[in-house]
Amino acid sequence: MHVYNSFFQAQQQLVDIEAIDYFFAKEMLTALKESTEILTKPSIKLSITQEQILTHVFFALSASLRAGHTCLPLTELAQQHWAVAVDDQGQCSHQ
Repeated sequence: MHVYNSFFQAQQQLVDIEAIDYFFAKEMLTALKESTEILTKPSIKLSITQEQILTHVFFALSASLRAGHTCLPLTELAQQHWAVAVDDQGQCSHQ
């Protein structure tokens, strides 16, 4: 996974991420990339930006599933900025 090389690295950058979220995102991204390579001729590669977006969407999906939800409304993702956390005083606490 290009975005985070390890769960520890993701945990340093993101608030409230669990190991299962990292594992889920990593496995889903790998499966998606492999199926894309198999199904498309010539092979279509995901850009780094696409991988970053998908990784964070998979993190959000995993967190939603952990919370007991069976779906994730797009409004939950809209206007979100991943890899940045701001505290109550507006200071960046994680990036």
